[in-house]
Amino acid sequence: MAPESHPPSDVIVTGAPASNPALRARKSSSVAPSSAEPRFEPFQATGFAACTGPILRQYPRGDRFRLAIADHHLNSAGRFHGGMAMTLQKVAFDQVAFETALGMSPGSMVELVTINCDFVGPADAGDCIEARAVVTRATRSILFLTGQIAHGNRQILTASAIYKIAEVTG
Repeated sequence: MAPESHPPSDVIVTGAPASNPALRARKSSSVAPSSAEPRFEPFQATGFAACTGPILRQYPRGDRFRLAIADHHLNSAGRFHGGMAMTLQKVAFDQVAFETALGMSPGSMVELVTINCDFVGPADAGDCIEARAVVTRATRSILFLTGQIAHGNRQILTASAIYKIAEVTG
């Protein structure tokens, strides 16, 4: 299986479409920034990630991604679906890895080598969860990241990932 590559157009930061009922239905207290918090804005993803949201991203570009869990994010037991948790964490990893690689070498792309996720707690519909991704080590060709998803102080998932930095060729 070929590594998955992420070009610059993988996720585009945009304004929230006013017609999106999921964004309008979200509790304002769960996503509205306080004076002590950074601002979060919706972003529009392409490909598979476009089916997962709506996801908010810390602005300006940061390492925090938020999701208000809706019914379509639940498993058959009525809890936050593990596949959706891994997808949210991978979105965070992809973006942070890609932006780090671009900062190291303009025109770079990243290819996921491995990702490990541990499920450590449940989440439910209505919870506003937050995924974080942090580069813990960077070499010229490899990025190491750790991440987590939490609802407040309650951890839901911990994860680690390794990305290869690839140069874009004409």
